[in-house]
Amino acid sequence: MKRVYRGMIAACIPVSLGTATIAHAEVFKWVDENGQVHFSQNRPAQRPQQPVEAVVIQDRKRMQARVKDFQVLCGKTAAPINLNDKPIIQLANLRGNVEHYRKRVGQLRDEYATYSRRHFDIQANPRAAGDLSKIVEQKRREAEEMDCIVRWMDQKIAEMEPLRKEYLKEGDRVAAEFEALDQNPCGEMPLRPAPGGSREAYQAWLRCDQDPGRTKARNAKLRELKNYRSMRSIMED
Repeated sequence: MKRVYRGMIAACIPVSLGTATIAHAEVFKWVDENGQVHFSQNRPAQRPQQPVEAVVIQDRKRMQARVKDFQVLCGKTAAPINLNDKPIIQLANLRGNVEHYRKRVGQLRDEYATYSRRHFDIQANPRAAGDLSKIVEQKRREAEEMDCIVRWMDQKIAEMEPLRKEYLKEGDRVAAEFEALDQNPCGEMPLRPAPGGSREAYQAWLRCDQDPGRTKARNAKLRELKNYRSMRSIMED
């Protein structure tokens, strides 16, 4: 059996679409008695008149993320965070976008497989014209970059799990504090005194109800609570 190494074919065969890593495998190529070119992952049952070539698919190491200008990049694809942001903001962006990115990986793999099959059909047909090798390589690269970003996002989300739990715990504390401030410590408003009657109880209630310090503290806690609530749905499982 003749063994050859074909870089272009190796880039175009979707051997393992489950990950962006292209595993080691062999694809057999032969020409039948009518001059028709064939490709298959299985050796032909009947030996053709011409030799069978085993095209070896080389191992491709997984792409790793890198940092540049406060961005996380895999190739030209960037993660949806800015490393200048606070960690909790980074975590919110990661959790809010990871499933969208994961879905995009699947779409790109499907596109890669589709164009690879079309490319093989063209190569196997002597009468067909065209070359899809560039777009096949483009789709392979895009899928690999997106898969790299998703793997990095998953790892980062796992590393920041203690921060997420602490954020939810802190949000519960703020909610309890606001609820306490929101209670009216002054009780029900007393009836206004009749003309000539004592106004002391009513004036005391009025001073309590309109206490600027309590109102300021309540409003500040309300703003804090709103900030927690704005990201709580993203942080919850």
